[in-house]
Formats: sequence, C-alpha cells, structure tokens
Amino acid sequence: MTNFTYEGVNFEGKSVQGVIKAQDKNAAMELLIERNIYPKDIKKLVQKKSFYEKHIKKVSFKDIVIFSREFAFIVNAGFPLLEGLGVVRNQVKNSKFKEILDEIYLGIEKGGALSDEISKHKEFPEMYASMIKSAETSGNLSNTLNVLADYYDKQYKIKKKIASAMTYPILVFGLALVMIIFIITFIMPKMVANITDGGGTLPGITRVFISISNVLINYGILIVIMTAAIIYLVRQRVKDNRQILIKFHRFKTKIPIFGRLINMLIAARFSRTLGTLLISGIGIIESLDLSARVVQNEYVISKMEFVKARVGEGESIGESIKTIDIFPQMLVESIVVGERGGNLDEVLTKTSVFYENDIDVMTNQLSSILQPIIIVFLGIMIAFIAIAMYMPLFTMYDSI
Repeated sequence: MTNFTYEGVNFEGKSVQGVIKAQDKNAAMELLIERNIYPKDIKKLVQKKSFYEKHIKKVSFKDIVIFSREFAFIVNAGFPLLEGLGVVRNQVKNSKFKEILDEIYLGIEKGGALSDEISKHKEFPEMYASMIKSAETSGNLSNTLNVLADYYDKQYKIKKKIASAMTYPILVFGLALVMIIFIITFIMPKMVANITDGGGTLPGITRVFISISNVLINYGILIVIMTAAIIYLVRQRVKDNRQILIKFHRFKTKIPIFGRLINMLIAARFSRTLGTLLISGIGIIESLDLSARVVQNEYVISKMEFVKARVGEGESIGESIKTIDIFPQMLVESIVVGERGGNLDEVLTKTSVFYENDIDVMTNQLSSILQPIIIVFLGIMIAFIAIAMYMPLFTMYDSI
C-alpha cells in the first residue's frame, strides 16, 4: 500500500486535507469518495530518505529469493499477475525493494510487460529479466520464478559462506593493527621521552619506530586521505579501461591461494547459470553471454566472446570452450559429455554442485590458513615494537 496526500471538499463544503493509504491513485480517489470527500488534488507522499536508505541500503539476493518464492506461490495459486504482484509487494520489508516493486506495479498497470519493467531496475540482475521474458513467452512464470529463487538462494549462501569465513581473520588483523598504531603513536613516544630526558641513547630500531610515530602523528590524516584518493583514482582508471581491467582480472585468477578460490567461484557460477538458463529455454548464444557476465570477470567475458562466435558458426560449446583454457578440465569435459548426451542443462547443474561443495571446503581451509599467518605476522610486529621500547632501558642500565 502507498500513502497519498490529498486536498478536497467534504459533504459540508469545507476544505479538507490529509493522508490516505491505498493501492494506487485511482484507489485512493475511490476511498475518498466513499468517505464523502471529493478530491481536488491527490499526490503520492514522498518521504525523505536517510543517507543510509539513499546510498547504503541495497537489495540483496535474499530479498530477491523471498520475493521470487512468494510471487511464484501467488501466481501458481491463480492470482492475476498485477493483483499477485500487489499482494507480494505489501509483504516486502526492505523499503528500497518495496519502492522498486511499486514502480514495477505502476508500469504493468500502464500496460508494460513484467520483464520490461524489471529490466529498468539495475537491482534485478540482467539474467532475471531475461528468464522472466522467456517465461512470459512460454507461459510458465511460476516455475521460472521458483528456478530463479533456487538459483539466487544458492548464490546468496555461497557469498555468506565466503564472507563468514573471511570475517574473523579480517577482524583480528584490523583490531591488532589499530592496537599497534596506538602503541606506536601514544605509548612509545612518552616512554622514549622519559629515557632521553634521563640521558639515555636510542638504538637504531627505536629511532626507526619513533620516525614512523612522528610521521603518523603529524601526517596521519593526510596519509589516509592520499591513500583513499590514490585507490579511488586507480580503481576508476582500471574500471574505465577494458584492457587494463582484463589484465587485472586475469591476475586475480593467478594469485596464490586466493586464485584457486576465484577460479572455483567462476566455474560454479558459470556452470549453474548456464544450466539454469538452458532449463528455462533461453537461446544458447544469449545463455553463454549472460553466464559469462554473471561471473563478473572481464577476462572470462573477453574469452567467451570467441566461444560465442565459434558456436554461432556451428561449432559445439565443448570444443569451443576447450580453445580458451580458462575453466577447469572437469567442467570442460562435463560440457562435452552433456552435449553428446543431450542433457547439458542437467550435467551443468550437477557440475555446479560439485564446485559449490569444493568452495565450502576451500573457504574453511582458507580461514584456517589465514589465522595462523596473521597471528605470526602480528606476533613478529609486536616483538619488534617490544624490542624497540625496551632496548633503550637496557642501554641505560648498562651505562650505569
């Protein structure tokens, strides 16, 4: 339901104004007339949004999964499309997502197709709109919505798994780094000042840390600003130049430890996406194009352009993918076998399950590997700081 502000005249001829909640503007007008209020002006109430709602709050895969499941149930129950969408949008908790569904609802009400209205909103992935468009043609909307819900539910779980595995090491490293900076900038200078005031001399390692401390105290804010600016400019440079972006994304797949996880993610996303699209009846060239873009790796996308061209000329997918050498051998062989057996979509779905399970194992291993590495690194740093702080004391005692 949407809030509308109104100005009108009641049955006594007096001017009235207020706020009314209704499905749309026409419904609001009907409700006012039922209450013996004849509206002169009705406007949708535009509420001011907080900075969080405007710039930070997002539509997650979880929101899309819940919406797809509920919408599939409503459509399968026999509700007309517009009425069913109206029911589902009123259950949505995410205010940003609800606003998007309101706009989609109004677009359909004016005669637009569901897929066209969804494609206007970048919060919905391109694949989502393409599959809905295919479902509109085949008349199998509820089944497609369930397939999409399963697909994005799996993607959501993978992201959560990786995020949870990385949260603890990053948190430990961040807190320890803050503690080290605090010791260097606040505790060490005071301790060293007492020593130098007492006539003590500073060894080389202590002078190094004091120099670092002085830089952080005097130029810390400037360093943070400059670092943020450099990172932003580099990101924009990489983002705006496709050739640099391709090289950078290729480099990411070669990074020790992390590179293997990235390659597994690419294989899992590509195989599940391609399998899902083929099940939905989308054409092979469009399926290959969407599957490549879903992995969000420009290197893979550039290589898949050759595959699409070869497949367009009549070559098989498996033979075409063999030539680009970006996917694990198992995935390539699965595609070849699936094409020969005529069940490529089913084979790809099973293959994606294998890689998704492999990702679960790898994320747990990665977390286990990173924790001791971080602990050792921080232990070495703290040891150097301790030596830098206490060596001047030992020097003073030796001189006595």
